[in-house]
Amino acid sequence: MKILRGLGFVSAWALLIGTTAFAQVEGVFIGKSESNVQTDATTVIVNPTPPSAFYGGAYGFTVSVEGTGLSAPTVTLPGNATIPTADATSHNSGELGFNPQDNEWAYGSPNFNNWGAQSAAEIDTLFGTGTYTVTVPVYGAVDLALNTSLADIATIISSAPLFTLSGGTWSNGTYYVDPSQSVTITTNTFAEYGDNAAGHIDFSVQTNGGPQLYQGEYFSTDNPTDNFITYTIDPGTLISGQTYTVYAAFASILELDNAIADALSASFLERSTAFLLQAVPEPSTYAALTGLAVLAVVVWRKRRFV
Repeated sequence: MKILRGLGFVSAWALLIGTTAFAQVEGVFIGKSESNVQTDATTVIVNPTPPSAFYGGAYGFTVSVEGTGLSAPTVTLPGNATIPTADATSHNSGELGFNPQDNEWAYGSPNFNNWGAQSAAEIDTLFGTGTYTVTVPVYGAVDLALNTSLADIATIISSAPLFTLSGGTWSNGTYYVDPSQSVTITTNTFAEYGDNAAGHIDFSVQTNGGPQLYQGEYFSTDNPTDNFITYTIDPGTLISGQTYTVYAAFASILELDNAIADALSASFLERSTAFLLQAVPEPSTYAALTGLAVLAVVVWRKRRFV
C-alpha cells in the first residue's frame, strides 16, 4: 500500500562512499516513517487522509533498491515480522517489483509502492525490529539493522518538523499569503541531527499539480551545524490562486553499510510534516475557507529518497 514518500539519500550521499556514475546499484534503503500535517502556527497532527487503494496511511515501511539494469531484488525480514503470513500476496515471497513512476525496485505487490498503515503499532507488528537482508542478484546482499520500533520514534527524533511562518495568515488548516509579498518559512531545530550514523533534513515547496518550486537538504556529515532550514519566497514568485505544498522531513540514519560495492545502503527512521500554502490577493478575506478539506494533496510522492 502507498506510503507518503522516502528520503533523497542517493545523490547527496554518493560521494561519501565512492559511488561512480557507472555503478548499477546506487542505493539500498530500509526504514519506517511517520507523516504529519501542520494546521496552524503551533499544531502538528498525524496526517488524517483516509486510506485508499494506493495509500495505506500516515505510518510507513520502505524497502527500496535504486539502480540500473538490475534483476528483481529480494528482502528477508526478521523472524518477528508477521507480514509473510498476514498478507502473503503483498509480501510476494520478499521479491521487490519495479515501480516505473519512482524508478526504483520497491516492496509490496502488486503496486510495489511500499507499505502504509493507520498506526505505528501495525507497522511494528507486520515489520518487526531486527536485521533485514536485501539481496540484489549478481551484486550480493546487505544486512541492515532496524532495531527501533516506529512506536518509539520519539526516542530517536523527539519532534516532527514544525514551521514558523511570516508574511501570511493561517485559516482552517491552510496558510494564506499575498503573492506580492515575501514569505519566510523556518523549521524548528532537529535536536538529534548529529546522533546515530547521520542526520538528514529535507525541505521543499511544490506546486500542486505543477513543478517543484524549491528543494533543499542538509546532511550532518556535510553540514554538522545546520540543524534547521529557513527559506524566503521572494515577492512575485507565487501565482495568485495557486496552492503549494510545503514539506520538511527529519530523518535519522541508523546504519550505513557498503557491503554492495559502490552503493549506499542505509536504514532510517523519519518524521515529516507538510502544510498547504495558498496564494491569494488578500489573505485576511479567506478566513471562512476550509483548508482541511484539501489535506489529501500532501499525499504525494517526492522526487527523491526511496
